[in-house]
Amino acid sequence: RNRLLGEAARPAAVETPVYLGTTEVTVVLFRRFADDPASPYRTTAERPGGVGFRLTAGGTWEVAAGPSWRAVGEQPVGDEYPVCNLGRDDAADFCRWVTLRLGGRPECRLPTEVEWEYACRAGSAGPWACGADPAGLGPLAWFAGTVAPPDVQVRPVGRKGANRFGLFDVHGNLE
Repeated sequence: RNRLLGEAARPAAVETPVYLGTTEVTVVLFRRFADDPASPYRTTAERPGGVGFRLTAGGTWEVAAGPSWRAVGEQPVGDEYPVCNLGRDDAADFCRWVTLRLGGRPECRLPTEVEWEYACRAGSAGPWACGADPAGLGPLAWFAGTVAPPDVQVRPVGRKGANRFGLFDVHGNLE
């Protein structure tokens, strides 16, 4: 339930099977796509007029021209980190690239909101994979309760526990 938006909790059910990556897409995997000699790719943030998020030396995130998935200010961008500063079109283009590399089947695509919510909760009836008790989020997610303030950095993927479906970082990788 998103109390800020006045949304009521609703069941999330998926009628047909769907495959999801076990972690967020990493920088090393996205680099294979973006730097593919057959079709080099520039993200929305890298194109003229593009903007992205960057972490300042003061520990705040700001929107500016220049940041991209390759450089995010004071935020480390290592191979094991999740790729960031992508728009929806960038993510969809990446999915098409993966589908081509897989020979067209299975089709790689972004999950629907219901698919994502179902996968995130991992069969739980509560708002999180751990149920309704927020104390259970500590082993699963990075947030103000698991990092020392003012730490707002993104973390390498898969450093917290997986949910019951074997998916990592589904409750967030940012404070």
